[in-house]
Amino acid sequence: MQALTGMMMPGESPDAAPLKAGFPVIDVAVGMLGALAIVAAVHRRSRAGLGQHIDASMLQASLMLMYPHAPAYLSRGIGPQRVGHRGYTGSPTADTYRCTDGWLATAANTPAQFRQLSAVPGLQALCSNGQAIATWRHSTPRAAASSWRAILPHLRGCFIEAFATRSAVEMEQQINAVGVPAARVRRLGGFLDEAQGMPGTGWQPTVYRQAPGAGEVRTPGLGFRYRFDGASDSAGAPAPGRDNQALLAALARPVPATPSADRAGAVPVSG
Repeated sequence: MQALTGMMMPGESPDAAPLKAGFPVIDVAVGMLGALAIVAAVHRRSRAGLGQHIDASMLQASLMLMYPHAPAYLSRGIGPQRVGHRGYTGSPTADTYRCTDGWLATAANTPAQFRQLSAVPGLQALCSNGQAIATWRHSTPRAAASSWRAILPHLRGCFIEAFATRSAVEMEQQINAVGVPAARVRRLGGFLDEAQGMPGTGWQPTVYRQAPGAGEVRTPGLGFRYRFDGASDSAGAPAPGRDNQALLAALARPVPATPSADRAGAVPVSG
């Protein structure tokens, strides 16, 4: 699906091979959209007493994930540009840099952020191009990228050279301190270990108890938190197929013909 919808193309340099996301991003997205659609349908039922038929597909989820690009093409015929690890805005300082101890990503997307970031490695002289910065301030992302195109290789080269002799750990702290988003490129495991002790995040893994004797599963949660959320059910999650009979009765479906189908958690959906 990533190949079919063009998702594999925007994220690399123009002459590089297509790149696929290393996790099931579309599968997760369609599940989230399906859950949102169910909540909207339940709200419609409570408001109007009407049911709903929901069609959530992986194709639709793919296009939603690429929403800034898809409407631009549908409305103006403008396709996404392959910009590698640079940011969507076209800013010369929304990029990823190799440092002495790893990689660092920065998101200096506005003229003010460009000035603040330039000062950290001592590149304030780059801000002397007032015409380019003035054009950037009043442009759309695509027009801004055009205004920088002539000097972009020079600017990128200056920052690449400056960051190559500096520590990503130190630069992350210094750049964030001046109000510009920056982050070291981490592995997932490293981030999860670090985030559990990170001050100010309030993030902790969500623990789900399983059926008696099956232990527990630790997850990052649902992506949001309720202020008045309850604790995990001490009884644990039900075993697969445990509630099939009740579900089938509620749906007015026939009971499975064989006990094996019930034990496998199969629920007939045709008819």
